[in-house]
Amino acid sequence: MKHTSLLWIFGYGSLIWRPAFPYQQSHPAIITGWTRRFWQGSTDHRGVPEAPGRVVTLLPQKDGQCWGVVYQVAPQHAHDVLQALDHREKGGYERHRLTAYLPYATPPQSETIEDVLVYVANADNPNYLGEAPLQDIAKQILYAHGPSGANREYLTKLTQSLREMKAQDAHVFELYEALQQLDPKEKVETMPSTAPPDLTGLSVSSDLQLRFASWPADKDPLYLIRHEVFVQEQKVPAEIEIDEWDPPSSHVLAVSEQGEPVGCGRLLPNGKIGRMAVRKPWRDRGIGRLLLEALLQQARYLQLKEVQLSAQIHATGFYERFGFVPQGPVYEEAGIPHQKMSLSLLEKK
Repeated sequence: MKHTSLLWIFGYGSLIWRPAFPYQQSHPAIITGWTRRFWQGSTDHRGVPEAPGRVVTLLPQKDGQCWGVVYQVAPQHAHDVLQALDHREKGGYERHRLTAYLPYATPPQSETIEDVLVYVANADNPNYLGEAPLQDIAKQILYAHGPSGANREYLTKLTQSLREMKAQDAHVFELYEALQQLDPKEKVETMPSTAPPDLTGLSVSSDLQLRFASWPADKDPLYLIRHEVFVQEQKVPAEIEIDEWDPPSSHVLAVSEQGEPVGCGRLLPNGKIGRMAVRKPWRDRGIGRLLLEALLQQARYLQLKEVQLSAQIHATGFYERFGFVPQGPVYEEAGIPHQKMSLSLLEKK
């Protein structure tokens, strides 16, 4: 099921913490194929013409992703909201229409929203500043100030907001750290560590390494395993094997001593575990158990209350040993019988 009828607006800068317009509902969201950068000059909000600040815009990037917040606006407010946003974003931004994904969506809520309005500042607008060394951008942000306040406040609040929704954005976080090195005045005290759980204790033999992976950096080894297991062995259609949930997911990868990828799995931001696969020559060695334990560690690190998965029927006993409980009837997916299962991560009193 997909949303298409109402006005949806995706915010990835100050709209995340200060939309300043009426809306019916909001959700953390992701757009793919784009990446966020502090490359747009601000002469009307976080700077002035003689000393512009820097704010974010979006750049097209294959396999890129950008976290933000999507807002649903009621029809009776749509006209006024759009007029106000056009004025707010008049410093170089244009309307675009994209598809957004809701990483924390739970049934019956839709996971996909099409035709979402996004404001993007392209490189041909007069306030566009473009790429610069990270330290130079941090210095510009440190000293810039405009009608909407200090530029450093903009970066600090964006960092805080992304941390709170457990999002990842290397550019924003590295820029924030660069700002702190210049002047730690507005440190984000509540920012949790981004370091994943330590997997060094998870091993079945000295010739196997288990590590967290990311998309697209580790796309090739992850795809090699999944294509071999799901597409070649199980005849799953290749066109559905890679999907829009790979970029925002947490991935775990098992690699041999020689660097050969042997197993993998992923955890979606909404707590769904999937794409668990071990290549045939490496099965029956406990690798599947290690992959699942690593993903459960990551789920606890992300403070998820529950994880879910769709188990192939032959694997339900494996998941039950970890405490997963069947939910609902057996159903078919890609021509294979599956069983939905869940596991509570709440501590038992």
